[in-house]
Order: sequence, then C-alpha cells, then structure tokens
Amino acid sequence: MPVRTIPRSYRNVTGRIAVAGSRSVAFESPLERDFILISQFTPGFAGIEEQPVAIRLPNGRRYTPDFLVTWARRQPDLVEVKPADKVSAMADKLVPAQDYAEERGWRFLVVTDLNIRTPRLSNARFLLPFRCHTPDNRIVARLLSIVEKAGSGITLGNLIGTVDGMPRGLCLPALWHLVSTFRIAVDLDAPVTMASVAAPHSGAVPA
Repeated sequence: MPVRTIPRSYRNVTGRIAVAGSRSVAFESPLERDFILISQFTPGFAGIEEQPVAIRLPNGRRYTPDFLVTWARRQPDLVEVKPADKVSAMADKLVPAQDYAEERGWRFLVVTDLNIRTPRLSNARFLLPFRCHTPDNRIVARLLSIVEKAGSGITLGNLIGTVDGMPRGLCLPALWHLVSTFRIAVDLDAPVTMASVAAPHSGAVPA
C-alpha cells in the first residue's frame, strides 16, 4: 500500500490510470502518467505501486520515491521520475535511496523525460487499448502461422495482406492485439507502422 496519498492539485496534473491485472495507480504529473504507460508496455512487467516506501535521509527528513515496479523474472525497480533538468536537485537523496534498494535486493533508478518521451511511449498509447480486444481465434492462428513461417522477413502490411477471406476490419484489431501482447514482435523503439518488420516473439505477456 502507498505510504503517501497523492492529493488533488489545481496546479499540477494528477489522477489515476488503470493498469491491467492491478488496481488503478495514482500519478501527480503528466510525466509520471507516461511512465506508468511505458512500464506496462515493457515485456516482463508484473505490477506497479505509487509512493511505495518512505526513506529516512541523513538530515532527518523522509523521501518517498514515486514508484515500485515489479517484474516477472528480475528484481523490482524503485523509481524516481523526474524531468532531466531537475535531477541535480535531488542529489542528497540518491545514495540513501540506492542503499535502501540494495538492502532489499532492488534497483534504484532515476527515470527522466529523455527515457520516457520516446517512440515507445507513442506505441504504448496506440497499442495498449488493443490488449482488451478479443480477436477471432481463426485470424490469430493464421497470423501467427504466417509469422512463424516467415521468421523475421515480413512487414505488418504484407502480413495483413496474406490473410485471405477475412475482413480487414477484423484482421487489423487482431494484429494490433498480437503486437500489443508481444505475441508478434516488432521494434517498439521505432514508430510502429505497416512497414514495421514482424517476427515471432519468444515470450508473451497476459492479454
């Protein structure tokens, strides 16, 4: 449970965002909201909690990092989300936070807008809603079969074009569902378009 409740603010953008398989997560800036989006769009993501711990600093004050992100196959990340031009202002918090995380087998990370405001964020905004889509199983099987046979040599546009006898209006949502759940792999650090090259993915996340 969060150790601090994020208050409503008339000066900052605050709110809550739904995270699949979890409760909604609170944020107190647009950058924090975007970090929640990009985190759940990363393979192996298991959960995220806001305002997770309070760390006592040498001056007696307490510091609360923004998030604890948990992963399926590696240690959790204790995360501070900050604009890049404000990172220097938290220098006194870095060593205590790193020590706190290491004592628990976690990592402490400072994540900035340079890490978050990337093509992957735009892809997350577009693709995450398709995780809730229930595609036609026949189309899913056909798309996956084509990708398996092609290896890594077929674009998304050509992939859609090979699904004969199925309406494009059903094929496209099915394709985006498979990409959003990582069952079809593309380069998510570049804008996803019909020219993106598809490949089989080694591990999927729950839809």
